[in-house]
Amino acid sequence: MQTQVQRPKPKYERHGRTVHLVLETLADLDGVLELEEVMWLATTAPTSDFLLPPAFLKRLDLDEDGRIRAEELKSAIRWFRQSCSAQTPGPTLAKDELTSEALLKSWSKIAHAFAQDEEFFLDADALAEMRERYKKDPTAFGSGSLLPQELSDPAAVELLDAIQRTQEPEEEAVTEEQFELFFQQAEALLKWRDASPGENRWADQYPVFRKLSEKLEEYFFLADTESYAGQPKLPEWAISDSTGQLREALQTMPLARPLSQEGLRFESHLNPAFRDELLNFQSTFLGNGKLIFTREDYRELKSRFTSYSDWLESAPKITLGDMESEKLKKWLDDEVLQETCLAALKAKREKGLVLKDFAELESVLLMKGHLLDFCRNFVAFPDLYNPEKRALFERGTLVMDGREFHLSVPVDDLSHHKEAARRSNIFVLYVEVEGKTLAVPVTSGDQGFLATQKRGIFNHVDGTEKEARVVDLVTNPISFWEALVAPFQKISNSLKERLEKMSSDRESEFVKGVTTKKAQAPPAPAASHGPMLAGGGVALAAIGSSFAFILKTLAGLTVGKVLLGFLIMFLAFLLPAALVAFLKLRNRDLSAVLEGNAWGINARMKLTYEQARQFTQEPRHPGAVPSRAPAIASTVVLLLLAALAYRFQDSILLLFA
Repeated sequence: MQTQVQRPKPKYERHGRTVHLVLETLADLDGVLELEEVMWLATTAPTSDFLLPPAFLKRLDLDEDGRIRAEELKSAIRWFRQSCSAQTPGPTLAKDELTSEALLKSWSKIAHAFAQDEEFFLDADALAEMRERYKKDPTAFGSGSLLPQELSDPAAVELLDAIQRTQEPEEEAVTEEQFELFFQQAEALLKWRDASPGENRWADQYPVFRKLSEKLEEYFFLADTESYAGQPKLPEWAISDSTGQLREALQTMPLARPLSQEGLRFESHLNPAFRDELLNFQSTFLGNGKLIFTREDYRELKSRFTSYSDWLESAPKITLGDMESEKLKKWLDDEVLQETCLAALKAKREKGLVLKDFAELESVLLMKGHLLDFCRNFVAFPDLYNPEKRALFERGTLVMDGREFHLSVPVDDLSHHKEAARRSNIFVLYVEVEGKTLAVPVTSGDQGFLATQKRGIFNHVDGTEKEARVVDLVTNPISFWEALVAPFQKISNSLKERLEKMSSDRESEFVKGVTTKKAQAPPAPAASHGPMLAGGGVALAAIGSSFAFILKTLAGLTVGKVLLGFLIMFLAFLLPAALVAFLKLRNRDLSAVLEGNAWGINARMKLTYEQARQFTQEPRHPGAVPSRAPAIASTVVLLLLAALAYRFQDSILLLFA
């Protein structure tokens, strides 16, 4: 009885406030297949966001739409786990790691063709070098293809010789792919030839007509307008030309003169530049000594060759050239001959090497080297939370405004990304680096001098340094202090705008009053202000009485109680603002930064305090001298507090008595 292998249970760990699948070995990929897609961190993403070999990403993107979906990744994992038993990612592959019979055959064929020991280690560079050598001379490496002379049947030799001459690359012997392609092209060519609108002689006549078709059109047009504009005449300079200018001018003149409504008369004076073509045209299309090519003749030819031209343009894109139709039909009808050749090709393929052998082993190498890393940046994001590693979708570090911004992701559509970034509660810079836009979250400190058009440098993960420029930004509170003062800042800005507007209005009125030359109207009688003054007096009386009540109330309180009252009022206003600031910072969401570039994210990736300090850093200058200003300010504050406590010591004691 066969025992079933027990798979280890998947492990999970928490990064920030999100649960991630632990992916440390290739065996952990089985956990990806078992985990429901709703629990993956990402379910779809653009291939261009990942810094991985294009060949690997192309292998994952089965529908070639430039995106990778969960099902496509699952398909790749299933294929790899069925084909390879490797447990550790790496750049090399050994034969004992292969579990697929087809791959083992390919391995043996490559080892035999290139005189390698069966137990050799294969890497991507060695495989690419072998493939290039194979392409230059396939038959030298036991190619799974046939040379025509390898068969004894003359009919089969003739067929394979025709395939070898017409299929690319010409220097290779015939493969199964070339054999099938030849017969596909043969069927297409015969179908096209059967659809010909004219007889075979049209093939010789059409070039003769095509050479003069435009000039004939011009001739009959001029003939129609001859009665209106008169016959065209040679320019004066052409009569005495001796520099060759006339020879060039003849190319732009009509075919013959004089122009006739009847048609083109071949016994008249023909344009010397087209004489040979005209005589060839006459012998081809005019018989029995006919000397006039009439308008009806032209219309009939034009109609005939228009359909013929359309047919020529619909020719299939094939490499068979002008191969005889009879031979093609004979080979298509001879099924026995086809089966004989295919059987010989299949037998040779079993023993010989073909390009597919290289492609399958390349896929295993790519999967072994990069599949686990991809899953660690798609199904889970542990590298994003590790300060010593970079996620595959990160691009590098921005150095600007005395700080280092370590997180940056690509942006394809700026307007769409900004909409998502506003939901993230994160301050985001959009920088342009060599024509490409990157989103850079600012996660600690303050806005400082960060603004559009500010420049800095960008250190790419590939080790290169590039120039960076801020092209846009999304403003959100960066620190607790910024979030706390944000409401007060809005009030301050609003008051500032109002004051500036009032000042501007007063200034405009003043300038207008000074510069105007119109006579001012006499002041209104004092009696007209009576009601207004009465109302103002009542208001002033009310304000005065209120102010007096407040002073009387405060006079009856001790200093401690007054201070306590002001403190309570201050806290009552400040605590809600502090709570809102805390919640805004706590709800900063990194997933929105990725979703802005067309990612499908399942989890809310809340920004942690550690990440905030990790992504945005302000390194301490090695030559920095400690400032005495904080110590002096602290001393002054302590002295003031001590003086106030001494001055109001009695009130304070009564307050706590």
